[in-house]
Amino acid sequence: PPAAAAAAVEVPDAYLTLANAMIDAAGAITSKYFRTPLEVDNKTDASPVTIADKAAEAAMRAMVKAAYPEHAIFGEEMGIELGAGGAQEW
Repeated sequence: PPAAAAAAVEVPDAYLTLANAMIDAAGAITSKYFRTPLEVDNKTDASPVTIADKAAEAAMRAMVKAAYPEHAIFGEEMGIELGAGGAQEW
């Protein structure tokens, strides 16, 4: 039998607006590094990371903190940062 459909989740428009702005910001940052020689570091799990990765995540984190300081942020490069309220995680 087919799997049960997931329950619909209502996402506030303000969250979607912020998410779209974060995409634009990350794209602008990473585009500067496109087709340029980059130093590639290895994270503790041996996966690669560049300055473009780190800068994009830092910009997105700053945007979330500015808009929703009470929200937690879990990112690939910088790990988890708990917000003041912990009501939401990005």
